[in-house]
Amino acid sequence: MSLRELRAVERDRPIGLARPIVVLAALIALAYYVPTITTSALTPDQVEAQNRKVGWSPAIESDHLAMDIAMRVNEERKARGLMPLVWHDGLADLARYWTEDMMVHGYRHSPREFRVQPDLHGIGENILMGFTDSGDAHVGWMESDAHRRNILVPEYTAIGVAVVCRNDGLLWATQLLGMPTDVFPDGEPETPPVDPIVRGERGIKCG
Repeated sequence: MSLRELRAVERDRPIGLARPIVVLAALIALAYYVPTITTSALTPDQVEAQNRKVGWSPAIESDHLAMDIAMRVNEERKARGLMPLVWHDGLADLARYWTEDMMVHGYRHSPREFRVQPDLHGIGENILMGFTDSGDAHVGWMESDAHRRNILVPEYTAIGVAVVCRNDGLLWATQLLGMPTDVFPDGEPETPPVDPIVRGERGIKCG
């Protein structure tokens, strides 16, 4: 069974300790909602303890994985007639800080007051843990309706991504997307169809 087929089966199972956990978190200044993707059912305290035991590398050392994810996002947007996103150093810095903070303090979304940039508003956040390469992480986000909707918001113009590689090869990631301060969407976006995912191939592994 392929990874994609396995995830489709997991989505149809009743909620339990063995399946990915989905948590809702609001975006700044918008009425959109974005869930969390994870392949672990551990509590934040257990996650923190596990991360400390395993160890990890700073996010800056995994920038090549982050850039690969950003390029995959732009390929998806272009394939659906949307403008590609521009890499935003401020968002990338926030994403690095938050991903490393999650490794220490547990897996959760950043607070509203954290996602602030002077030239952007409506900053959306996707977080993820437990995948093994940048391609699987991208597909995981694209196969989730709310994450995909967030990635494909037409009004977004900027992106910043950070990936932290644990020493056991599992990656954690934060993806931040923003729109200019003078742009305001008209209502909530529709959920785009999952197919086609044009960048579904395997990506870069940690290490």
